[in-house]
Amino acid sequence: MAFCQSPEAYDEAYEDFYESLEKLEKRLETNRFLFGDYITDSDVRAYVTLVRWDVSYYHNIGPVKKPIKDFKNIWGYLRELNAIPAFHNNSNAKTLALDGIRKSKKLFQGYNERILTKVDFDALWADDGERRRLSKTPDEVFLRHPENETYEDYAGEISKSIWNSPNWEDRNPKNGVLSVDASINPLKGLL
Repeated sequence: MAFCQSPEAYDEAYEDFYESLEKLEKRLETNRFLFGDYITDSDVRAYVTLVRWDVSYYHNIGPVKKPIKDFKNIWGYLRELNAIPAFHNNSNAKTLALDGIRKSKKLFQGYNERILTKVDFDALWADDGERRRLSKTPDEVFLRHPENETYEDYAGEISKSIWNSPNWEDRNPKNGVLSVDASINPLKGLL
């Protein structure tokens, strides 16, 4: 939305963004993580963006329908991920919110200086453990391969697609069209 060059483009991006959040909210109603019981690369990527939304991005975007914490399932999902040290230590909401304050010397105190410095981030981001009930393996967040399994035992082509070709000409976006619906979970029930 921040890069839109016209009001029409902004309105379209705004609606697309919130429609996507609603789809994500619905998916996380029945999935502990984006693709089931275990954390994937997609969860890492979603987390590092969504953790910044309420403390950083939306200040620069414009009008907001509602903050991330008003999406019950997304908020629980983010809090659960935030409880994992690798997530918390590398994309901590408090650090993200307050880091900009230390970097700039402004005459006017903005929202972050006036409000976010008073927020108890540890209490706000505390995981209640509620999302664990969505998993067949509530104590495990990372998929573990069976003992003695080698990379060759499970490695293979994910799908037959130009994007898996070792030849750049096959993968060149100008030579093909990506026709994947990212809202469909191809791994549901397989992990």
